[in-house]
Amino acid sequence: MNPFVYGLVDPLEPKHVRYVGMTRVRVSRPFDHSRLARNEIKHSHLFHWIRSLHAEGREPSILLLEELSENSSRWLLGFVEKCYIKSLREIGHRLTNVAEGGEGGNVGDYTHSEESRRRGAEALRRYFKDPKNQAVLVERNARQSETKIVQWRDPERRRRHSEVMTGKTHVGVPHSEETKKVLSDAMHSYYEDPKNQTAIEDRNTRRAQTKASRPKVVMSKESNGARSKAHTGCVKSEATRAAMSAAAKERERKKREKKND
Repeated sequence: MNPFVYGLVDPLEPKHVRYVGMTRVRVSRPFDHSRLARNEIKHSHLFHWIRSLHAEGREPSILLLEELSENSSRWLLGFVEKCYIKSLREIGHRLTNVAEGGEGGNVGDYTHSEESRRRGAEALRRYFKDPKNQAVLVERNARQSETKIVQWRDPERRRRHSEVMTGKTHVGVPHSEETKKVLSDAMHSYYEDPKNQTAIEDRNTRRAQTKASRPKVVMSKESNGARSKAHTGCVKSEATRAAMSAAAKERERKKREKKND
């Protein structure tokens, strides 16, 4: 399925959205909230709302708000999610979203209260002290380790992981004209919004103040001398020298090839 933005609603109030989320690849993502809500270790407005439905024998219903094209970027998906959260709040939907949406999860000025932190800490202690939970964690960790070992024995999986880590997965996949226009319009509207301009100004001011107030570390001559002497007399092994030599030659070879190209 393509990337999509979804909403969670109470089956008794199907026209009142209570949560907005997004997912790129996992179709099961909307169902994860209900599963995690059954675990008492999770505490948030969303999970408390879902638990209230569970207590009355109901599950949250899933509403597909918008499906994007297959090649849509994560930024675009996050932007659409933010638009839905903002619009739904403005017309009166009581969303349980703490963050404004989009990539990064900007929660604005929200901070947990001392009471909320205390309850969360107590729940964590109870969870990890329970022998039953400890046994489950040990079993799960062992199962995950075994699964990873099996997966990494697959050459095809290692090749795909290598491509992801080296950034080769999107090489040669240009944005469509429609996607480019959507991105361009979104960027223009974002930077032309006076509220966003003020936020950017404030952020840059805070960064400048932080940089100016940061203490400068100046090392004395004695400290520099101690650092330089720390490696004096260290003799590298033959294997280390051979590895360093091979690495240096490889760097020079790549430089020559790049220069010739």
